[in-house]
Amino acid sequence: RNGVSAMQRSQAIAQTYAIVDAMRANVASARAGAYNLALPSSGCSIPSAGSSLASKDLNRWRKSFLDTMGDGPCGGVSCAAGVCEITIRWNDEAGSGGSTSQVLRTRVRP
Repeated sequence: RNGVSAMQRSQAIAQTYAIVDAMRANVASARAGAYNLALPSSGCSIPSAGSSLASKDLNRWRKSFLDTMGDGPCGGVSCAAGVCEITIRWNDEAGSGGSTSQVLRTRVRP
């Protein structure tokens, strides 16, 4: 059980790096707020792929949660004043003493 919990935590970190790398490759759009994506209070919808690189990146990013972390995890991005906060939430009940709502928050300057 703790192995699953550790794997999910590692995947949350990898997912954070994935969206940060995408934002840095498209830095002008990231700084303009094109990567802003609200983290819903529950569930996780997959945003439309749209036509912009940012919307395609966000679509792939959220889809990848299902591939790497199973059902339930979700992520959001909020950029303002040159700083972006990436938040990833998942259910960590598999681990000993795990929480139903584990959250990883990372702040970066794209």
